[in-house]
Amino acid sequence: YLSRPLSRSEYVLGKTCVLAVLLSFVTWIPGFGIFFLNGNLAEGPWIRDNLRILMGVFVGSWLLIALLSLLAMALSAWVKWRPVAAFMILVVPLFGVLFGNILSAIVRSPWGQILNAPYLIYVLWGWLLGARLDASDPPLAAAWIGLTAYPVLSLLLLHWKLRAYEVVR
Repeated sequence: YLSRPLSRSEYVLGKTCVLAVLLSFVTWIPGFGIFFLNGNLAEGPWIRDNLRILMGVFVGSWLLIALLSLLAMALSAWVKWRPVAAFMILVVPLFGVLFGNILSAIVRSPWGQILNAPYLIYVLWGWLLGARLDASDPPLAAAWIGLTAYPVLSLLLLHWKLRAYEVVR
C-alpha cells in the first residue's frame, strides 16, 4: 500500500487530516468539554436549550481548521525555508487585517473587512453562536464569501505549486 503513488489530491487530503486532528485538540474538543461542563453545572435542561451553541462551536471550529490548514499548506508549498513559512502563517492574516482596515477607511464602509479573515471569523462565529450582528459588520453572506475565498485561493496555490515527481534508482 505504501509503495502506491499518491495523487496531488490524496497528498493534500492526507496532510490536511493530520493538521485537522491536531487543531481539533485546541478548537472544538475543548469547546465541547466546556459546553458539557456548563451543562452539568447548570440547573434544568440547559444542554437541550443551548444546542445551537454546540453546533456553532463545531461548525465554526471546522471552518477555522480548514482555513488554517489550507493556508499553512499553501504557504509551506510556496516558501521552502521552514522558519520563513512559519512566519508567513502569521504575516498573511495580518496583511489582510491591515488592507481590510485601510479599505474600510477609504470607502467608509464595512465592505473593506472582506479581506480581514480574523474579523470574518469573528462575524461568522457570532452568527453561529446566536449573537446579534452589529450594523457596522459586513453582511453575513459577504462574510461567508470572503472567508470561503481564503481556502479556495489556498487550494489554487497548491494546485499550481504541487507537482508529482518520481524518484528512479
